[in-house]
Amino acid sequence: GTIYNDFISVPLQVFDSMWVMPGNLTQTNNELLLRDDSAHYPYGIDWNWYHRKNELTFFNSLKMKMSVILGVTQMMFGISLGAFNYVHFGDYLSLYYVWIPQMLFMMCTFGYMCFMIIYKWTIDYSGEGADEPPALIQTMIKMFLSPGKIETPLYDGQGAVQVVLLLIAVATVPVMLLVKPILQNKQHELLQEEREQLI
Repeated sequence: GTIYNDFISVPLQVFDSMWVMPGNLTQTNNELLLRDDSAHYPYGIDWNWYHRKNELTFFNSLKMKMSVILGVTQMMFGISLGAFNYVHFGDYLSLYYVWIPQMLFMMCTFGYMCFMIIYKWTIDYSGEGADEPPALIQTMIKMFLSPGKIETPLYDGQGAVQVVLLLIAVATVPVMLLVKPILQNKQHELLQEEREQLI
C-alpha cells in the first residue's frame, strides 16, 4: 500500500504533488503540468495520478510489473536456499546438475525480463522525437519465437544478447532433466556389481 500511496483505496497526500494545476483550466484543457523536468515524488506514487483518465492503464501496468519483479525475486531466493541445502547435505550432484541449471534458466528468462522492466523505467519516452517504447510482453514472446529479430529495440545489441540467453536457457533443460538421473543410475549399477562380487 505504501508503494502505491494507497490506504483503503484512498490516495494519501503525504508529500506535495509534483504536478500543478495550470491557471488557464478549461473543459478541454484540463491536464496537469509537471513542476519542472527534475521533479520527482519522494516515495511511492504521486497522489495526483489518482482519478485521472489514464489512472487504470498506469496502475495496471505498474502493478503487473512490480508483481513480476517481486515474484521472480522470491523464486530466485527460494532457488538460492536450495544451494545451502545441497551443500549442507553434501549433495554436490544436485548442486552442479540441478541448482546451477535452474539458476541459469531463471536468470536467462525471468531475470532478463525483470532487467528489461527496470531498464525501461529509466528511459524517458515523453520527449519530442523520442522512440516508441517497446512492448515487453511482445519482446519476451518474440525472444522465443523469432530469436534475434527485434522490431523496437530497448538497447543496442539486444538481438545478440537475447539469442545467447535463449541458447543458455535451452541448454539447461536437458541438463536439469537428464544428467542427474543418468549419473545416479550409473552409481546404482556400480553398487549392484560390487554387491554381486561380494556374494
